[in-house]
Amino acid sequence: MSTSQNVKDGALAFKRAKTLADLEEISIKSRMEIWEKSFKSVLKKPLLGVGIGNYPVVLNEDISAAKRGASAHNLYLDIASEMGLLGLIFLLLIFWQIIKRGWKLAQKNQYALIFTFFFLWIIIYALFDVVLLNDKVLLLFMVALGILYSKNHEFKLKKR
Repeated sequence: MSTSQNVKDGALAFKRAKTLADLEEISIKSRMEIWEKSFKSVLKKPLLGVGIGNYPVVLNEDISAAKRGASAHNLYLDIASEMGLLGLIFLLLIFWQIIKRGWKLAQKNQYALIFTFFFLWIIIYALFDVVLLNDKVLLLFMVALGILYSKNHEFKLKKR
């Protein structure tokens, strides 16, 4: 790739990033409307949500929209809408345990620190997308989680 193409790509990325603060920009406006509908859905069905795979109901769309990828563009709102606050609390507890264990292991193993930052990145990125509902990202997440827990187990065995 040429230098001029890299400059053009960088300028395009910067131009797109500037729209993040522009609340009148179409995709941001749409996302805000989706988030508002998600909050209202959680208020209507706070305990168990609308049911797994039924997110299109939140958007007043046909259920077949689920196959096209209708989502809240926020993993936490998506989970809360579909599985209620119980599902969201469960997810947050899982994330908390992963970060807590990762951070503890990172004090003794440099590789664990890398994995812990990866998990933090996913957790933060999930505020803007349903990243873990993507099968490739979920696979990477699970492999990284397996490696982290393997290192944790290895460390415990060495301690004995």
